[in-house]
Amino acid sequence: MGERFTILIIDNMAYNITRVVYFFYYEGKIILTNGFVKNTQKTPPEEIRLAKERRADYHRKEGMNMKTLNEML
Repeated sequence: MGERFTILIIDNMAYNITRVVYFFYYEGKIILTNGFVKNTQKTPPEEIRLAKERRADYHRKEGMNMKTLNEML
């Protein structure tokens, strides 16, 4: 599991650029983690931290779901 995220520009208004952070998951799933309005050149560290936390949470929950599914089979 790498540390790679993609940032998608949703809307480019006059001064604010709305971004959505996402990552790819198995079977072609795209998981959106968070969105924000970017006012500076660099992505805010808080947004990167939030995306990492949400990705880890998603992987943890998805792993629990797979374990439950395997136990049912």
